[in-house]
Amino acid sequence: MAKSIAWFGLLASMIATNTAMAQTGVIGDDYVGCLTDRYFEDYDIAVISKDWRRRDELMDSVCYEIEDLEYSLIKKSFMSVRIQVTIDGDTLRLTTSPKAIQ
Repeated sequence: MAKSIAWFGLLASMIATNTAMAQTGVIGDDYVGCLTDRYFEDYDIAVISKDWRRRDELMDSVCYEIEDLEYSLIKKSFMSVRIQVTIDGDTLRLTTSPKAIQ
């Protein structure tokens, strides 16, 4: 029983330490975040192919300008990052470019 309590205490302190070390900051200029990885890929494809109609559709529904917003990092991968931001009082989890948080 004592080992279980000690193990639980160790686990709780590791979680608290990990949470306290979460990366936070402010997004750089001219970045967009989208509600899902797929929407972010669609946004990139629209911009690269100069499909402005599709880009505007995404911006009107599932993507947001995130310039100068404070963020908390949720997940980082090679091609994208998942962040949490607050826009107009709503907390959103968005996918964006890793360059946005450098």
